Amino acid sequence: MRKLSVQIWLFLLAGIFSFNCLFSQAPGFKLTILHTNDVHCRVDANNLGYAAIKAVHDSLVSAGENVLVLDAGDFIQGLALGNFTKGSSMVRLMNTVGYDAVTLGNHEFDYGTSRVLELKKSMKFLPLTNARLVGTNTSIGAGFYHVFTFGSTKVGVIGVSTPETLTSSKPTNTTGYTFDEGPGDLAAFLQNQITAVKAAGANYVVVLGHLGVDNESIPNRSIDIIPATSGIDILIDGHSHTKMDTLIQDRSKRNVHLVQTGSYSQFIGKIVVEDSRIKEDFISAVPGKINTGDKDAQGKPVMTANLEIYNMIKAMNAELAPVLNKKVAYTEVFLNGEKKAVDTTLYHHGARTGETNLGDFAADALRYVSDAQIAITNGGGIRTSLRIGNITAGNLNEVFPFGNDVIKLKMPGSKILEALEYSARLAPEVCGGFPQVSGLQFVVFTDKKTPDRVHNVLVNGVPLNPDSTYTVATNDFMAVGGDGFTMFSDASASKIGNYSSLDEALITYVTDSTHTWGLHGVISAKGIYGNPDGEGRILFVNNNSIEEYNANQFKVSVYLNPAKKNISISSPESKIKSVYIYDLSGKLLKRYSTDNISVARSISGLKKGIYLVNIVTTKGISVRKIIKQ
Repeated sequence: MRKLSVQIWLFLLAGIFSFNCLFSQAPGFKLTILHTNDVHCRVDANNLGYAAIKAVHDSLVSAGENVLVLDAGDFIQGLALGNFTKGSSMVRLMNTVGYDAVTLGNHEFDYGTSRVLELKKSMKFLPLTNARLVGTNTSIGAGFYHVFTFGSTKVGVIGVSTPETLTSSKPTNTTGYTFDEGPGDLAAFLQNQITAVKAAGANYVVVLGHLGVDNESIPNRSIDIIPATSGIDILIDGHSHTKMDTLIQDRSKRNVHLVQTGSYSQFIGKIVVEDSRIKEDFISAVPGKINTGDKDAQGKPVMTANLEIYNMIKAMNAELAPVLNKKVAYTEVFLNGEKKAVDTTLYHHGARTGETNLGDFAADALRYVSDAQIAITNGGGIRTSLRIGNITAGNLNEVFPFGNDVIKLKMPGSKILEALEYSARLAPEVCGGFPQVSGLQFVVFTDKKTPDRVHNVLVNGVPLNPDSTYTVATNDFMAVGGDGFTMFSDASASKIGNYSSLDEALITYVTDSTHTWGLHGVISAKGIYGNPDGEGRILFVNNNSIEEYNANQFKVSVYLNPAKKNISISSPESKIKSVYIYDLSGKLLKRYSTDNISVARSISGLKKGIYLVNIVTTKGISVRKIIKQ
């Protein structure tokens, strides 16, 4: 579960003493809603997945109950099962499960709006979304809403896709479409649809919203939209991968039940509406498994909740196996692609909160295949970690599952600095745009605000010159302004190269044995990727207390501190390449080059005060605070 902000916890506290949400109509009616969100092709994960959903669905239907099966988006993309068929395998599985309606998440648009329209033709469930061509009032899906009838009771289901889709899927994928992205537009759209479904006789209003609760989604989070509207009974959410079940008051001070199941089939959501009340359960296991006749790696029988779904997935995976199971490399170290730190004994950051070794590896691969000076890729594009052991082509596809290409740009240093400021604006909070970099080293002052957070920027050991032009490798998602990186797509940036897909770049980099960068098929625990928290390319500091990712690893010390005339720097485990001294505003005052494990330098020309010393070693960058007396 993602860490929730103080504001969100205040919302949660509002509902902590109430487990049920009172409805105003249809007493005696019972409905079970099974719901999922952000499955991302994890169709058989955690002993749940689609087999379990179908088993629960079929059991309820057999008992004569009213059932709806709903998904809040991001289902067709994430693993090769969906990526290699551009979503068609996922649609076939969902048809068999018995889904009734979905909303479209931002990643449903990763293959373009034309693919959405193609997939819609094969869907036996209803894709409901506010996405539509600019200037029209027709949904790209099956409609903005649908009213389901159960005897004398009607349930209106409205679909709402996040306006972030315009930047969190490749922007060119949705050119000409609107997601009600203007100030107040989304709430106004939703209020109109609530009025429409009530006019159609709906007793209950359910919103399928791919909106989320993360700060980067302000002002269109579910917790922003509910208080700005009235008339919603249940909002089934997605996008932020949060497990939550709470009550939030709408504009008329009426409680709305807000739920989300986390992600990756961690849980199946089960909402039961009975006697005008609602209760949410999270299903984590389904009893009564069936023996498939197959054996696992330990020779034990493989069990499933539904044999039909199991066999469908098995056949689909068999078609992909020859390509995906090919070994391409071996890693001696855990390569950290987590969104945030969940195991602080092993690492302290995830790819969306700080530098990681998988982020370094990925950015190096982009720079390697493009021969650019630097590389910047968004941490949100890294979708999984790599465990110690063999690495297959399928594993690397799971790291970069979006099918994006490597793009080489020519950009002024001022725009690169702008990109770093933008990407680090929320650090160390979770942000999909957090940068993983190659050829760059810089410091983020977490107690400052953008545009004055990023300082001490080095390009391959040399201070960034805002007036110089650099070659930059990135992905085609960011190159056209994805995740809000408009500085990559404005007039000052020019595209000069288009290379392989990102997963192919990883394969090329890790397998090459001819280039000086080549890893010869092995990621060594003693190499530059040996630390899951990265090489030390990005450091977080605070004017009051300097915090380093790899303080123990670098073992760099500065003595005679406070000092009057000279300082000595020691780095017993790595050679010192450069030393930079900055004032607290980030202005470079002195620069020294060296190639030793220790160095002594004069600071007699500095005024009395506090300074930051940037020490570039062969293991990474370290920052120390000194006092000049």
